[in-house]
Amino acid sequence: MGDARINLELVFDPGKPFDLPHCVLGCNSLRQLKVDAGDGFVRSPSPYFAATNLQRLELRPVRIEKGCNVNLGKLFSSFKSLKCLWLRKISGVKSITFTCPSLESLLLSNYDDELCNISILQEKLQDLGISWCSKSGGKSLTISAPNLKKFYFGGSAVDYYNCMKDFPHLFPHLFNAEMGLLSFPTHQASSKHIFDKILHSIQRAKCLTINECFVQVLLEQGCLPFLFDNLEHLTVRRSSRGVQVLPLRSLLRGIINLKHLTVSCLTRGFANVTNSMPSREFTCKMGHWESQNVMFTRQLKKVTMELFDREDEVELIKYLLKNAEELEVMEILYTSPVSSDLITEIRKYDQRG
Repeated sequence: MGDARINLELVFDPGKPFDLPHCVLGCNSLRQLKVDAGDGFVRSPSPYFAATNLQRLELRPVRIEKGCNVNLGKLFSSFKSLKCLWLRKISGVKSITFTCPSLESLLLSNYDDELCNISILQEKLQDLGISWCSKSGGKSLTISAPNLKKFYFGGSAVDYYNCMKDFPHLFPHLFNAEMGLLSFPTHQASSKHIFDKILHSIQRAKCLTINECFVQVLLEQGCLPFLFDNLEHLTVRRSSRGVQVLPLRSLLRGIINLKHLTVSCLTRGFANVTNSMPSREFTCKMGHWESQNVMFTRQLKKVTMELFDREDEVELIKYLLKNAEELEVMEILYTSPVSSDLITEIRKYDQRG
């Protein structure tokens, strides 16, 4: 019998459970299993029926029922060949520890507020995605993944963030990091310590995508500028208000080897973030940029910027055209008409002729 793949999309009444069939979990030829229980939920299976050759598993929603003694982390560690695990809408459990020996990709998203502690102790893990939308405090995240290459952290920042390795480089092989955090701890005294740890954990990334609201919070907490000496590709996702120049400037001051810069708009669903700070009245002229003696322009080759008719944006564009000597491409995107006078003004600073 060849390799088996099963994809189940179920229609249930709200709250109705679905038990994974033992004959499926015990099938040695099963390689990929995806179960979407819709408005119901997948009931956690017994570890005695864990498929020994399963390589990819995706479950949503996943619920541990009260009175059930299943250890969710221990359950998945019994899948000796599992390389990819996606769990969405986890409920009914307060703590999870992942120690699956073969796991290379792990995605966790949409937990209920009961889940307080996540520990990820994965030697072979390369791709990690965490989206933790929490309404209460006391959340803890521990990560030990020395071979991590791709890291997404979105939703709510946790109150306790631990990476089991000494500074300065927590993830030495990290290539791509995305910080999609939209809400933050209310305990201001400990927030800087948490944010410093997060920054250290992504310091070696070559590609970084970060939300503008998170950059604002980092600035307010005194975490910027921060040295990203390995960063080559930076994307800053902002709200429709336009670029906030002070946070962006502080972020760029810590970057010395940048090659591609993108300043883009967040998707419509994130345009009005409740944690976003109010827009500053400060306007950063081109001369102010030049007085900062920033180093990110030395190797800059490509810039993509969405224009929202703000003076700060135009001044930054003019500064880059004049001072980024290696610049090859400047893409300016806009949704509303731009005056011919503004286009002529910008072109004056194009040193490439």
